[in-house]
Amino acid sequence: AALTAQVFDQEAEAKEDERRETGVVEPTALMQVMEGTQHTLTWYSSLPSVANVTATVEDEVVAAVVEVGEVLPGAPTDNFTYYGNITISALFIGYNKLHLSLYDDRHLVVWERAVDISVVLSYQHLADLFTLLVGILIIVFYINMGATINLEVVKNII
Repeated sequence: AALTAQVFDQEAEAKEDERRETGVVEPTALMQVMEGTQHTLTWYSSLPSVANVTATVEDEVVAAVVEVGEVLPGAPTDNFTYYGNITISALFIGYNKLHLSLYDDRHLVVWERAVDISVVLSYQHLADLFTLLVGILIIVFYINMGATINLEVVKNII
């Protein structure tokens, strides 16, 4: 009987945590997006007051925040009170995090969320990079072989 009560308490706590959730970001993560593309995330909040929003990324080389849209009120029939958009640009391969913060009228943080971002190379850039690296490798081999041959010739002359 104690185990059943414990399970019931855990389920009740989980439901209470869901009720306490005051915001969501869609999509929840930007995984394996192609470099050079832009993506729009939308946040929704059921907080009584949202006056401002900020969005920052940890690594400006991998991705950048292009635009943080204004805070918009939800319709009376919506299940959220405020929402807004954030535009992210994928710049270079790597992993990053977008940090989103909502502020109330008193400029206090009322909600925060981190969104994972991973950027991959587009196929064309990968093929060009491979071609460039093979070309550099061949040039290095030719120079190395040429320098070795020239050194032997110089030694024989002396």
